[in-house]
Amino acid sequence: EFTRDELCTYSKMFDQLLTTRTNEMVRTWCGIPEMQNNSNTNDNNGGGFFSSSSTNINSMLPLNRIQHSFTKQSYTLDSDSFHKFESDDYLHQTLLEPLITCPLFQDIRYPNCKVEPQVALGIIQTVSRHIANDILLGMVLGITTASPHENDADRSSKRFTDWGSLLFAKQVRLLQNEMCGVLLVKDQQQQ
Repeated sequence: EFTRDELCTYSKMFDQLLTTRTNEMVRTWCGIPEMQNNSNTNDNNGGGFFSSSSTNINSMLPLNRIQHSFTKQSYTLDSDSFHKFESDDYLHQTLLEPLITCPLFQDIRYPNCKVEPQVALGIIQTVSRHIANDILLGMVLGITTASPHENDADRSSKRFTDWGSLLFAKQVRLLQNEMCGVLLVKDQQQQ
């Protein structure tokens, strides 16, 4: 009984340490955007990822780049602008490239995996949680990494057309497939 309790205590301590360390690693290597209000995200002209941005997107950490991509993208699209933004090159550049080029993701990706499966899972869970939070806050509440001087009255959720909804769904599936791909390859490597 005593041994079982001790093992359970050590297991909980290990899980807490793993969670703390993966959060620190993700913050250091991937960035965690601070959420603030941005009333300029509803760009009705289909401006997309690079419109009205004075920030050097390539100098941002991966999660900041992905969050920037979702918040700057207009989802009030017609069929012509949808085809422009749903191209594989555009989606790869705006959503996948930040993850693929991230040193942390390179270290957990097969065949160069340098971490234990539980650590890789913790990293993917942390990154996925932050991406999901960014999407939720940016889409529903209109909160982004914009100027902190804007007030709460300026917040508004993004507007979607049918074409914009299709683009959003494709973006989410692309990120989901990337995250699952890292874990599935790692899982197959273990067998």
